[in-house]
Amino acid sequence: MSPSPLEQNSPLQSPPQHHSHQHALPQRSLPQQPRTPEHADPGRLRVDLQRTLSDCIVIDLETTGLRPQQARIIEIAALRVADGEITDRFATLLNPHQDVPEEVTDLTGISAGLLADQPTFAEVLPDLMHFLRPNSPTGATLPAHAATPRLVGHNVSFDFSFIQHEILRAQLAPQTQHRDTGMEPTDIDSVPPYTPRLVCTAEASRALIPRESVGRYRLGNVASYLKVPHRPLHRAMNDALATYGVLRALTEQ
Repeated sequence: MSPSPLEQNSPLQSPPQHHSHQHALPQRSLPQQPRTPEHADPGRLRVDLQRTLSDCIVIDLETTGLRPQQARIIEIAALRVADGEITDRFATLLNPHQDVPEEVTDLTGISAGLLADQPTFAEVLPDLMHFLRPNSPTGATLPAHAATPRLVGHNVSFDFSFIQHEILRAQLAPQTQHRDTGMEPTDIDSVPPYTPRLVCTAEASRALIPRESVGRYRLGNVASYLKVPHRPLHRAMNDALATYGVLRALTEQ
């Protein structure tokens, strides 16, 4: 579920900026994050969500913290959706090469020991990018007219920001860290910008569900209100399935 491990004050709040931290990434520009436009008309929003279901990726992450500049991804799950149905799945644990806070282990059941033999983000990057950009060969630059599936998440800007920072880390990593990735360091550095249109189910829920019905628009609250069969369990695949269920149910609200 995103965000993890702690809920932010606002589901749309960007991860806070952090300065003068010894582990912070070097300053380097990241691609802009395209957002789903707000829809004043619920009918138009439902139509847009239905269009999203025709071709999208639903994603969820578990992380070691809330700030992508320092925290790392420890689990990724993604669902490829075409014509409203799940057609493929991607899931992996990741070795973050940093401590997993006790509160994260308590919340998710994911411990440092469980992650010790798992791949790093750089090692799964080729397969992940191929999954997220199925119209492109791994590492290839898509032509301007090629469509990238929309990226859907509950507080999707959180997930997108973490993915962008992990890509940047992989590009900045020393050459020795790329020996098992299946890509040369120059190939990783040339991974094209990933700039899908973002579709946030938390934003859509605010527009279509009365606050008094759910309280805060957390994934669990929304999934329960919409009677989605999958309930979020702070594990990436189950939460991605819950997000997919919410997306489908919102088209009928």
